[in-house]
Amino acid sequence: MKIVFISLLISLQAYTASYCPHKSSLEEISQMVESIIEKDFPSLSELYHDQSISIKLFKSKTAYLKTDITPRSSFFFKKKDDLNYSIDINKKLFKCSPQPEALEAILVHELSHISDYIEMDNKKKIFSFVVKYLISKKYNTRYERSTDMVAIKRGYKEGLILYREWIYQQLTPKQLRTKKKRYYTPEEMKEMDD
Repeated sequence: MKIVFISLLISLQAYTASYCPHKSSLEEISQMVESIIEKDFPSLSELYHDQSISIKLFKSKTAYLKTDITPRSSFFFKKKDDLNYSIDINKKLFKCSPQPEALEAILVHELSHISDYIEMDNKKKIFSFVVKYLISKKYNTRYERSTDMVAIKRGYKEGLILYREWIYQQLTPKQLRTKKKRYYTPEEMKEMDD
């Protein structure tokens, strides 16, 4: 009985230990975002420099990076210029983050979302997208995987693999199952032709 308990305790410690190959900073992430926009998303450059695209911090137990759309005054904006976009960074990333190339790859994924949102040039399209994304797991998965594919086609496959390997170490078993269904897994990406 004692051996079983010790074995279970070791397994639990292995599960709860986070894999932290890097400590990031807001400055590092900001520089990465600026560099990625310049290289891969030049159409976003003006919005980034006039701060219509910003980097914000948030706290969460489960999410590490996300994008957000915020109307400048009210939800009833009249044109796409009435929106602000953000890449939201969990403060936990500053204590435990993946390698820089993994961060770059996931930032390309997030900037692809912002690029998509900007192409949805009216509130009806954005509202329709948000409803489908939140309600339909199939739509959500198809959209997230197509966004992964944007990063892969831009040459960030290895970084995205590293990011997924890192994030898998941070998740509970239930979160991990969801993540593996919704996004490409490292194994799926490794099988893809370059």
